[in-house]
Amino acid sequence: MASIYMRISGFNFEEGAATIEKIKTENGESTDWFAIQSYAWGGARNVAMDIGNATNADGGMVGVSEVSVTKVVDAASEALLSYLFAPGKDGRDVEIAFTKPADGGKGVEVYFQIKLEKARLVSYNVSGTDGSQPYESLSLSYTKISQKHHFESTGGDLKPGGIVTYNIPTGIMESGQTGS
Repeated sequence: MASIYMRISGFNFEEGAATIEKIKTENGESTDWFAIQSYAWGGARNVAMDIGNATNADGGMVGVSEVSVTKVVDAASEALLSYLFAPGKDGRDVEIAFTKPADGGKGVEVYFQIKLEKARLVSYNVSGTDGSQPYESLSLSYTKISQKHHFESTGGDLKPGGIVTYNIPTGIMESGQTGS
């Protein structure tokens, strides 16, 4: 079964608080990953479509949304609430990894990963209903976002794709396909 995990640099969890011991991503093998249930992010280019003017089709600036995740309240919740109140002087790097079981059933393989640089937790909400486990809804701002996809070959092996990195303060795509 596919799962989604998240980690925040600089947070070391008590034994048993991390959901999975280690995950290897493009940034190397790291610990202190915890499970999340959902991930949402988006970007949009607002382009005016003036009648009689087709020259402005690429004139709009890209706008990106905050990253939103949901997760159940668990042992990682204390660190997340601490991150809201004390994000660090420059924020922290955050990684999110979409995984699938590795061949042979031991461990996981990452097929989609996201890295946020200088991220800050900007929204933290806890909700629950009678008879259910409470869950957290989080939103993160960041200065740079990178996404990397892995594609499954016909033999079932994961093959790495390229990394697309966008720097928000400069408004420049630092890596990715330019479409030329």
